[in-house]
Amino acid sequence: MDYDLCTDRFRTRILLFIPQGPQLATSPEALYARRTKPNQPIDPTTYATANRSLYNPPNTYHFSLFSNTQSPRASPFKMGIQQITNMCSHLQNASRARLGLTSLPNTKYNLALALALHRAGFISSVTRGGPHPPTPEALMTYEPEPVTSANVATRRLWVGLKYWNEEPVLKELKPISKPSRLVTASLEQLNRVARGFPAGYMKGLQLGECLFVNTDRGVLEVREAVERKVGGLVLCKVK
Repeated sequence: MDYDLCTDRFRTRILLFIPQGPQLATSPEALYARRTKPNQPIDPTTYATANRSLYNPPNTYHFSLFSNTQSPRASPFKMGIQQITNMCSHLQNASRARLGLTSLPNTKYNLALALALHRAGFISSVTRGGPHPPTPEALMTYEPEPVTSANVATRRLWVGLKYWNEEPVLKELKPISKPSRLVTASLEQLNRVARGFPAGYMKGLQLGECLFVNTDRGVLEVREAVERKVGGLVLCKVK
């Protein structure tokens, strides 16, 4: 198997067992050196000293295939961005399917964006419920069951979608920040975008478009963020 040591795009760790005796190690570095310098012997100890802090049992070493020391596991913040991306795709597909009510996982990231969409007028209602939706008659007066440790795994966010002249109000949701690329914007950049001018990765807003930003005061629409003079992480654009 060939290993690409010149890129850190695919981050993983390989557990290498170095046998006793004159046998050579079969690490990625050893394979690369054998391929480039086939006549030069490889000493396994030269590669073991690179990650001595990860040494656990005898003759066992960990080799990192990425240059930095950051853990390859996703942080909780990036997991929240992934939930926002999934929410945008789900709501867009539900609107194109002409659904009146759809459900989302009950997370604080989905709830914050759903409440911001409700304030902006893109959705009709946001209700926390169980695996089965409340009836349309009791949707506006529905009293949600308190969330406890026994039922937290079954809680869903039921979102009511809006339509006008047989067309969905929520036509397009485009995520801006991704787990692999977080896009932040200052107050000056948000002010330019709100007035229709591009700034960085963001294009200027056109008629009927809204941009939602995660700030220290919650998830706000870009005009609300400019009014409160705060910047933050750009989540998505809604049309």
